[in-house]
Amino acid sequence: MEERIISIISEITRKPLEYLQQNQTGHKFWDSLQLVEIVLTIEEEFDIMFYPEEIKDMNDLHAILSMVKRKSVE
Repeated sequence: MEERIISIISEITRKPLEYLQQNQTGHKFWDSLQLVEIVLTIEEEFDIMFYPEEIKDMNDLHAILSMVKRKSVE
């Protein structure tokens, strides 16, 4: 799951996979339009839904990974 999420973000942001894997916290690699695309793609891929409050907390890759893992368990 984690690899697929990182791959999605890499495709959308055009950042290398290795770079994203090494910089999961403290870095926001996307602009607001890319974040919308990331969210929609992840929601479709994993059949989950994010609330606006959750989306605004997606400050870095680690936050997105944690949120998806939590939602996948629910």
